[in-house]
Amino acid sequence: MNLYLAFFSLTLMQGKLEGNAMQKDTEPRKEEDPLSIPLIDVGGAPLVAMLDTSSMNVRIKSFIKTLMATMLEDSQRKQIQNIVMETLTKDSTTDLIKNITIQELNEELVSDVKTSIPFREQMENIVMETLKQNSSIELIRNIAVQEIMTRNQSGEEIIGDSNQDVQIEKISRPFGVTETIGKTFYLGFLESYGKYGDLYLYIVSSSDGSCQLCIPSTGINTTFSVLSTRVKSFKISPDVCLDHHGIQRKAVFVKCDIPVSVYGLTYLSDEVDGFLALPYEVFGQDYMVTSFTLKTPRNTPHSNSNFGIIAISKSTNITITFRMSGGIINYKATRYGNDDILNITLVRFETFYLSHDYDLSGTLITASSPVAVMSGVRTSYLRNGYGNHMEEMIIPNEHLGRDFIVPKLYDSQCNFRIFALEQTRVRTYNNSSVVYINIQSRRFKEYENYDLYTLQSSVPVQVQLYCNGASTKYDAFMATLPSIQHFKSSYKFPVVNDFKYTDRPQHFYLTIIIQSYAKAGLRLDSKEISNYKGTSTVTLESTLYSVITVELSVGLHEIQQNNDIPFGLIVFGRNKYSGYGFPAGFSVNIKP
Repeated sequence: MNLYLAFFSLTLMQGKLEGNAMQKDTEPRKEEDPLSIPLIDVGGAPLVAMLDTSSMNVRIKSFIKTLMATMLEDSQRKQIQNIVMETLTKDSTTDLIKNITIQELNEELVSDVKTSIPFREQMENIVMETLKQNSSIELIRNIAVQEIMTRNQSGEEIIGDSNQDVQIEKISRPFGVTETIGKTFYLGFLESYGKYGDLYLYIVSSSDGSCQLCIPSTGINTTFSVLSTRVKSFKISPDVCLDHHGIQRKAVFVKCDIPVSVYGLTYLSDEVDGFLALPYEVFGQDYMVTSFTLKTPRNTPHSNSNFGIIAISKSTNITITFRMSGGIINYKATRYGNDDILNITLVRFETFYLSHDYDLSGTLITASSPVAVMSGVRTSYLRNGYGNHMEEMIIPNEHLGRDFIVPKLYDSQCNFRIFALEQTRVRTYNNSSVVYINIQSRRFKEYENYDLYTLQSSVPVQVQLYCNGASTKYDAFMATLPSIQHFKSSYKFPVVNDFKYTDRPQHFYLTIIIQSYAKAGLRLDSKEISNYKGTSTVTLESTLYSVITVELSVGLHEIQQNNDIPFGLIVFGRNKYSGYGFPAGFSVNIKP
């Protein structure tokens, strides 16, 4: 009886898969778009050749369908054989069938495609043959063929079948997707010039539950409830700040029984900034420090570039490769300069902190196991204004993005920096002109008091915003800009005002970056957005995007796009003397 059920279930599965395949075959074809292949630049203007991909697409689709059919048949045969053998030896047919899902079968097939050398060779041959047959593009044939061969050798790209057309996708892209919502968090707070006030954690969730907060350096180990209808805040002593060079035990640990988002804010005197905490699933082993240029040490002795590392494993070996704009760092009677290497070992809950009178941007951190990294400036002086704290939790190198829309924040003067992990070429566009720039490894390009920009990088990069108010010099903050690859379709986030000094006026804003056609589907706190503080548009890859600013009240907020169109979101607020800003969340790819 169990054997019969096994065969019956697999027959239904096969019928469903075949039905899906037949349905795809009957979809109407759309008119093929030409393939744009960039050539060399002449005086900054790229030459582009247009290639009709119709014949190429037909051959590729035919090959993919044949290949997938064969792989599907072989995979199903193996599944059936395994079920039969298991059924003959034990009465566990129900459990076996339950665990055989379409998702598992698809993952096996995708894995086979990814590692199939013959498959890549077939794709390569089809494209190269098409190029040979088209005499009108003889000039670019060798360039295109070399590009394809190089990318296939590195395992970077593959041609995959979509519902309507054949497009180039990343074969190295992970199959799992997660967000900055999680259950386990490790974080820290960097030293600030201000000493009077408090640090805060803010926790939001879409369901009720409880969280544990553990801070070994203060002896705090407590459990508290979290409600879906309000922001949970927790006040922390500034003694928790990483404030001495070297190893300390100053990690902040949060563990919840429900998925939550965690935000950290520093309110020490007028020194204020905030950051989005990343869950441990997002942590990586490789990071690049992103800080900010400082005034001369003689004039501003408290304007230190700094970073902190938080360990989450029993033992982690860490290599720090310094990049500094000047000077040296003294640590344990050893002098470290540009490109020098420092090796340390940390255990769980231990932290490592360093600061310097010169910019540490571009410093590399490589660990034997995942860690968390904070980076910023003890006190910044953006545009020669008064000082304010800057701090962010850095995204691991493996999660960096390529395509960005850099918003002009409302009532703000901002700089932004593009940080390159490796040598990169970036296409920049500001609604009037296209400029290509080259950035060397571990360097950055900075734009001051800019208007709306789009960026397209040849390799993943990190972009940071540095902003203060248009009418005041006091409230500079630092915020990580999400790339288009980081966009989500919904966010739940806090707007907070626990400033030590309640200097008026106080304003709190939301900056939304979304495809223009989708902005009508936005719902803020379940309502349509009717009152914009500002809106602007820019084009990226023939897609029109809108940058929208909305003023918000203090409290818990939620925004979503009704059709699940992803968008980017930055939260920022200020009073007369202080300001903060942070991304509301990220969507990142992770390997299963």
